[in-house]
Amino acid sequence: MLLVALLVGVASFNARAQDADDLATLRSRVEQLQDQALYAEAVSIAERYVEWARQQHGEDHLEYGRAIAVLAKAYHSQGRYAKAEPLYQKALAITEKTLGADHPSVAVGLTDLAELYQDEERLTKRLNGRRAQKLRHRSLRWRHGQLKARGKLQR
Repeated sequence: MLLVALLVGVASFNARAQDADDLATLRSRVEQLQDQALYAEAVSIAERYVEWARQQHGEDHLEYGRAIAVLAKAYHSQGRYAKAEPLYQKALAITEKTLGADHPSVAVGLTDLAELYQDEERLTKRLNGRRAQKLRHRSLRWRHGQLKARGKLQR
């Protein structure tokens, strides 16, 4: 009986590891396609990635947030801003809830949203001038810290 329980546990772990690998593979493929400017194909795979992440983890999980951020980037790359915006916002909310407001991943989400608003030429309208400046400053400060930490910041 103990052996059966152990084997079932190992099989379950292997299945979860395979699912995680599949999600990472889908995410990587979307990024590859975007780098190659194959946006329509990237959107198609990103949509599968979102659905798979939802099925595996639910809509409050960080992996689902990551998946919808990837889909938002794919839409953003195509100029489909109205589709990208709510996905960026939801991904940001999930990241903030899961990791906390001061986590660097939140700054990445804020930057993505700020860049979308800039691309739409409605950053100032959408966020009100002062908040837009704070948002941009926060993302630039985070980037500065990342470059400094990697030793890539020249003085």
